Amino acid sequence: MLCILPQRRDLRQMHGLINRTIQGFVSDTRGEALWREVAERAELGFVEFEAMLSYDAEVTERVLRVLCAELNLPLEALLEDIGTYLVSHENTEAVRRLLRFGGVDFVEFLHSLEDLPDRARLAVDDLRLPQLELCEHAMDHFSLTVTSQPVGFGAVMLGVLRAMADDYGALVILEYFPASEGSERIEIQLIEAALRRVAVLSLGRAQDERHAADRSRGSEYRRCAGFDGCVLSDACDFGRIGAYCACRCDFAEAAREPASGGPRFFGRVRAAQAAIC
Repeated sequence: MLCILPQRRDLRQMHGLINRTIQGFVSDTRGEALWREVAERAELGFVEFEAMLSYDAEVTERVLRVLCAELNLPLEALLEDIGTYLVSHENTEAVRRLLRFGGVDFVEFLHSLEDLPDRARLAVDDLRLPQLELCEHAMDHFSLTVTSQPVGFGAVMLGVLRAMADDYGALVILEYFPASEGSERIEIQLIEAALRRVAVLSLGRAQDERHAADRSRGSEYRRCAGFDGCVLSDACDFGRIGAYCACRCDFAEAAREPASGGPRFFGRVRAAQAAIC
């Protein structure tokens, strides 16, 4: 069961895998009794869909309408639940494993989605999935555009993404935008990546501020007579060394040593360098 939402192979036909998936969702999550009732109310004339046959698209639409009424759910919520079922239920484990081949983490999985229709055709030659287009706006922000007729596959993908994020252990926020000009869109925000980016930026700003302050202090100390002759390496943090000496109330005394290499001056500054560099 790979396909998820009613998808027409032409304007009249629906692939049997789609109907079989809907049947499996009802039977596995709500029980066989409910599915039999749905099949009767939808006037199917049978109980079991055949996965490799074709059905009139109106049959699938009728089944979905009956299901929405039985479960008291809007169509989008029902389709999202079907998407979640596809990758989280034990009876659909093969689908989850197939999707996990897309990448070692959730971001790699997202980048693999555009290839999903082609991978589906390798498994079932006449199965046509909607076009999927991923756009990366930032390291923590993506959008997935789903183009299909009839619309609704985007709601299924919303459920798939929620379940796969959980499977990968990723913390995400998903926002679904219904069809507009034949396309649906899902906005994807990776919370962990966003937090890491904020942390890195905050750390970078803090380090820049500290280094600027250290350079400022260092320039003040270098103006002192004793510091003018210091030949320590550029890697030495003059500001922190100067602060260390000043806190010890030794810097003024050390500065009175000859700048060319007075032992007390360099001895104390070297000690400071070893302690704090």
